[in-house]
Amino acid sequence: MPELASRGGTPADPSDTSSARRKTPFGLSMTVAGRYRRGACIAKGGSSTVHRAIDTTTGAEVALKSFHVHRAFDPTLLPTLERGRAIAERVGPDVMVPILDLGADDDGTPFVIMPLVPGETLGARLERGERVTDLEALSLASRLLVSLDALHACGVTHGDLSPDNVLVRDGHAVLMDHEGIDAIGAPRASRVTEGYGREGGVRETADDHRALVSILRAITGRTITPEPTDEELVRIVSALRTRESQELVRALDWTLAPRARPTPVLGWIIGVGLVLLAAVAVWFVLQLR
Repeated sequence: MPELASRGGTPADPSDTSSARRKTPFGLSMTVAGRYRRGACIAKGGSSTVHRAIDTTTGAEVALKSFHVHRAFDPTLLPTLERGRAIAERVGPDVMVPILDLGADDDGTPFVIMPLVPGETLGARLERGERVTDLEALSLASRLLVSLDALHACGVTHGDLSPDNVLVRDGHAVLMDHEGIDAIGAPRASRVTEGYGREGGVRETADDHRALVSILRAITGRTITPEPTDEELVRIVSALRTRESQELVRALDWTLAPRARPTPVLGWIIGVGLVLLAAVAVWFVLQLR
């Protein structure tokens, strides 16, 4: 794997303990915690960046997540990540990407080490302008609901469910992002992700369920009109959980506005062109007579 060069243009040497002090062209440490050698950036978010990295003690390739300044020195971040790590261990890697290691670099910046899992996020797929079919969307939503049920059984909500935090691999949906996890009944954070409803109050399992409906809207290109009521949300979740397709279609049709069908302009143009071509051919034949 190609390495990022330091400011002086010299690749980081894992045997050189001073390499932890070297910087990438963007001011990031080449080696984190004296162990993880940073490589290419693979994802960016509002509060963090994920790079490929090499664990110099084992040679394994991992994912290194580092946090932007406005989150890096939040005193609640590391305890929150520890809680997320424990929950991820309880629910297993089929539900949530595990945390292999976490801590703070020499400059105090928190970091998280995760397995480098093949696949892509739903957010990356949307960035390419690629929607998913209704059938695929409902299948993914059903699997996500199983994962959310596993979190809720541990007494916590995800707190930041969005397309960017759902990794799809081999048709399976795995949850990412451990920073938002907190106990059901705990105060909601002041920062509310789209789909999580009202700011303030306490966390409820319905917060994750509303975010799940928001993901359905995003990946199918539909709009929610209006926002589902509590009763409608219960119907949707119940239908997803039991996979009762007819009830699910009824519940979603109640909540999700159908996609606007594109006007078949090209078809009209081709049709008119064929009619004109036929007319010209008939005229030409008549002239020959």
